[in-house]
Amino acid sequence: MALRFWLAGVAVLLLGEPGRALPSGIKGSPALEPPVGKVTSMSVSEGRVILVCDVNGFYPGKIEATWRKGGEIVEEGTFQRSVTRNLDGTYHASLDVEMDPTESRLYRCHIKHVGLPEPLVLAWEGPSGNQPQ
Repeated sequence: MALRFWLAGVAVLLLGEPGRALPSGIKGSPALEPPVGKVTSMSVSEGRVILVCDVNGFYPGKIEATWRKGGEIVEEGTFQRSVTRNLDGTYHASLDVEMDPTESRLYRCHIKHVGLPEPLVLAWEGPSGNQPQ
């Protein structure tokens, strides 16, 4: 797909990938893109880790992400960063939760998006399936 517009008297040609959204402000029919994600971890102090749920490549930008422990939504210790736009017109979001590493197997990141037929549920698996230390 190619789109041509004039910028300061010069013709500019934008080449877009099929199925990708156009940059903001350019008219077109953006495609629905479901999110993909992964969970990573990092140690923050003795006996505490942060699980990070990174979700990428989705369009439109409206998304719901929650951490759940044993099926219950966790709000305490949870930090959600703002949804940001990628260069290809899709979006990225990140959700962190600080917790005791011995409980990491109980946590799941739940993602709801219009591009998914059902919620995406992600868990920390670590290298070779190990839980964070």
